[in-house]
Amino acid sequence: MRRGIKNAVICSLAFDKLGAMLAASSDHGTIHIFGVENPQGESKQKNDTSTLGRMFGNKEKTSFAQLRVADERTKVGFSDDSKSLFVISQSGKFYEAAIPEDKGECKLIGNYDFLGPNKSQGQG
Repeated sequence: MRRGIKNAVICSLAFDKLGAMLAASSDHGTIHIFGVENPQGESKQKNDTSTLGRMFGNKEKTSFAQLRVADERTKVGFSDDSKSLFVISQSGKFYEAAIPEDKGECKLIGNYDFLGPNKSQGQG
């Protein structure tokens, strides 16, 4: 699995409810979302380059969606409908982002700082 150009420590992994996507956050503040193939090799995502070849096989595949945040240590999760990505950091920040239907960047919906002076900052 390839999640970027530089070596990084993976901080968190999370599957969506249906097992169709896998999110991986790194210590570089990036979150990558991969499509997951079923045992028959069929991708649940539209873009074939977004799949993890044979689920962690030797084929090198890239993520189909990414999100970059300012924090280095994060945990990730998916909404129940698998349309949003949730990210929480050690510094007390929470991010919500919309996952694109096709390959691309996740769109930040909102970010909240639970420990800082600005407790809530919704994005439009």
